[in-house]
Amino acid sequence: MKKIVLSLGLTALLLMAGCAKQFVQVDPSTQQFGPVSFTTAQPWNKVDINADHSMWTVDGLTLNTLELTGNVGKGDRLFGSAKTIKGPQFDPSMSLPEQSEFLLASLRADGLPNAEIFGLEAFRIGEIDAFTVYFGGENEDGLDTLGLAVGFVHDAAFHAIVYRAASEHYYEKLLPEVTGIIESLKSNEVAT
Repeated sequence: MKKIVLSLGLTALLLMAGCAKQFVQVDPSTQQFGPVSFTTAQPWNKVDINADHSMWTVDGLTLNTLELTGNVGKGDRLFGSAKTIKGPQFDPSMSLPEQSEFLLASLRADGLPNAEIFGLEAFRIGEIDAFTVYFGGENEDGLDTLGLAVGFVHDAAFHAIVYRAASEHYYEKLLPEVTGIIESLKSNEVAT
């Protein structure tokens, strides 16, 4: 029952956000995401919320979601606008640990109120400093959720790829695919 209510809530949220678009299937391919690209190894269903925000799923948004949010500028929030969601505001002067805290606080404001980070690793995508975090917690409906996220700043804007899934079955099911996506990240910047 919780899954049905949550699914209806997400559908209503997408429609209210002006996202009456249909999900489209994305076959395995290389995808562009702001200053980086990544490769998928399996089909996904994707809906574009706006030019800088898309949601991808295999089994439905309530079970597993890969959320791509880019071009979050100074004073912006990671998920939603200042009018629709509470949460921290981004500042491009944040260090990598502060960026990971920004991501954690954003997750807490976006329906994962007791989210905790289990691991933080810094890495580079070409010349771009980035981080990976593993996180988990119960969502507002009591569903145990696990996740993996990548965050980075490019041209004073924050970009994040956030994978969230129900901890039972669904997280592990797509973890190899999501790990492969992260490992495939490449900078689109041309070295000079």
